[in-house]
Amino acid sequence: GGALLLMIDPFEDMKRYITESGIALFMMDPSSVSATGELRNLTAFIRQQGAELGNDVIVDNSQMGQYLNTDASVPVVPNYPPHPITQAITSLSAYPMARSVRAMPAEGRTVSPIIETGTQSWSESDIKQLASGRLSMDSDAGDRPGPVALGVAVSARRAQAPGGSAPARDTRVVVVGDSDFV
Repeated sequence: GGALLLMIDPFEDMKRYITESGIALFMMDPSSVSATGELRNLTAFIRQQGAELGNDVIVDNSQMGQYLNTDASVPVVPNYPPHPITQAITSLSAYPMARSVRAMPAEGRTVSPIIETGTQSWSESDIKQLASGRLSMDSDAGDRPGPVALGVAVSARRAQAPGGSAPARDTRVVVVGDSDFV
């Protein structure tokens, strides 16, 4: 007998699920290869949704990390921008080796930062400098001063479910520039 070979593209299935009123959480560490390599399609899809991953590491020079026994490579967030996702959070949270995530305009979507560092932080574009322990915010080299967003929520309204039977859920996507936060 003959064999049936099904070509399954998990990335296309994920895109279809999300665009047809799905819900997704993307946690993208700075070490994730994003502009080139195997994650470039995912990075482009996230950008289309309204979130741009920074090619950087967030440095927090606020000394807040002392309360958690960490250093400047672990941004500590004491407050959150107003959003239903973060409204109940009342404690500090730490994001070891996090990258920035910027809210970008996207047609038909509401994009909001939900996690932001304080003013004594920055996005460090020279990751080797961070590894050397010499920390300095250099805007001429591409560093961006804080507050720096490291989490973004995206939502898009759906008028009707596929097939027209009932109202659909909104599409909701959250992108965080870290996968091991506490």
